[in-house]
Amino acid sequence: MAAPLLLALGAAFLAAGCGGDRESGTPRPSSLREWEEHRSRMDATVWGDETLAQEHEQALVALWDALLSARGDSGATLSVLSALDFGTLNIGTVRRIDEIDHGISRYEFEEPHHELAPRDWAELLQ
Repeated sequence: MAAPLLLALGAAFLAAGCGGDRESGTPRPSSLREWEEHRSRMDATVWGDETLAQEHEQALVALWDALLSARGDSGATLSVLSALDFGTLNIGTVRRIDEIDHGISRYEFEEPHHELAPRDWAELLQ
């Protein structure tokens, strides 16, 4: 079921002239290799910032999933946080803003920021 739909979408994509630039006269890629090169150029230029954001997002999603798995087990949570792989970590100074309903406090991180090496991070977690 999915393959016919993809073929139909691909045909509509090509029929609409997608992949070429009518104004500049850039021809539409005609081979798989040309399509892959076109996609690589687009990823590096037009979509470069988005591609980089997705790479960073993957690390955050993996961290969040690991923290959810460790929920309720402080030892497991510390283990997840201790296993973070990074060069340096910048953390601002914590400032309490206010307390909202149900005893929840809001905080901000402000100047001065502290740069932590992995060793410093591990010490902070102890």
